[in-house]
Parts: sequence; structure tokens; C-alpha cells
Amino acid sequence: MTKSEFGLIPQRFQLHDASNNEFGEKFWPYLVISSQLAGILIVALLLVWLISDLGGFAWDGGTGQFNVHPLCMVLGMVFINGEAALAYRIFRNDRKAVIKAVHAISQATAFILIVVGLVAVWQFHNHNKFRNMYSFHSWCGLITVLLFSLQLTVGFIMFIIRITGERIRSHYLKLHVYFGCAIFVMAIATCLLGINEKLFFQYSHTYSKLPSGAVMGNCLGLSILVFGIIVLYMLSSPVYKRKPEPGSYSLSALGGEESEEDPIKDS
Repeated sequence: MTKSEFGLIPQRFQLHDASNNEFGEKFWPYLVISSQLAGILIVALLLVWLISDLGGFAWDGGTGQFNVHPLCMVLGMVFINGEAALAYRIFRNDRKAVIKAVHAISQATAFILIVVGLVAVWQFHNHNKFRNMYSFHSWCGLITVLLFSLQLTVGFIMFIIRITGERIRSHYLKLHVYFGCAIFVMAIATCLLGINEKLFFQYSHTYSKLPSGAVMGNCLGLSILVFGIIVLYMLSSPVYKRKPEPGSYSLSALGGEESEEDPIKDS
């Protein structure tokens, strides 16, 4: 790779062993940039769709309050959740304690947004005498939120408070890594179901004619899908594993075997 190509991202974000992997060296800067552009695109399309096409935000029991739900859920469960996982890849050359703090704060922020989003839609349904928890989207969403909450709670106990021994943490890490990726996939699937459901409700008679709001909703769904694909590739590829610190233990990204080279998360 030429110096100009490698200069696309700062030294602290570069592969620690890029010289030993030509493929990784070549595509790593583009993956980092693509992941961030995809995330920014999600936020931009989401705001334009909700404000311009669906009427904006409010907290009065009306449509504006409902719009708070997709805003908070997409930002929390997809965008911030994905960025929190990528912290272990993009900031590969920073101290593990710093990355852990960034990851934990990001996930806590995502949880707050999730709670606000759930309260918004629940109150909207009650105010308008709509039944709660009847659609496949809502079922998947509830399961995903419960798993995310459990993951956050156990992760905090294991890796922040650290009340267990290192051996227990190393074994739990296998589950933490797997369910982190699984929950991220479930969140994407649930958001796509929700967007599709909203489009059918909003444009029940005109969807096939693709009004501007339907096009924007479809584009938002595609941007979420692209973001998810990029994030999962960066997390699962062994090429992009973080360089371990002396004396630390880790796992391969999606597998269960212990390794000397860090995965997505370690204690």
C-alpha cells in the first residue's frame, strides 16, 4: 500500500500488523471510513424521514410521539450499539481500559434511548386505544431489548465491577461476544420489520406508487442493512483483531477458542 493510501486514517487507528497482511492493510482504511459514513447516513435519513415525511416529534400522544420510538430505537439499538462494538476495532491501539469505558458508556447511552423509545410508543398506543404487543415486530423487539438489557447488566457485573475471578470472566466472555453480535443482528432485523410495518400503515393505498416517504423509508432500511454488514465483517474477520496487551486474555471474534489476540470484547 502506498503512503497516501495508508494515510487515510490516523496512525492510532491503523492495523497493528498491517505489514504482515496485504489484504487487511489495503482495505482497513476503507472499512473504517465506510462504516462511519454508513452510520452517518442512517442518522441523516432517519431524521429526514421522521421530520419531513412523518411530521416530526412531540410528546402529546399523537404521531409526533410515535416518531420518537423509531428515532430512539434505531439510534440506540443499531447505530450506537454498532459503534460501541466497533470501538474494539477502530481504537485498536488505545489502552484496553479506555476502550472498555467508551464501550460501556456507549451501551449505557443506547439503553437510555431504548427506554425512552419504548415509553413513547407504549404511551402512544394507550392514548389512542391501540393494543400493545400484537405484531411480529413488537415481539421481536421485546426479545431483543430483554437480551440487550441482560447483556448490559451481566457485562457490567463481570467486566466493570469485576466481582468474579478471571477464569469465570474468560468463560463468560465467549457468551458475551456471541450474544453481542446476535443481539446486533436481531436489532437490525427488528428495525427493518418496524420500518416495513410503518410504511404499510402510512401508505396503505399508495405504497406501490412509491411516494417520497416510502422511498426514504426504503433507503433508510438499506442503509441499516449496509451498516450491519460492514460492522459484522469488521468484528468477525480475524484480520482486524485488536493487538492484545501483555497479560490479557481474549477470544477470537465469533468463535469460542481462546487466543492471544483480542476479539471484540475482553475484560
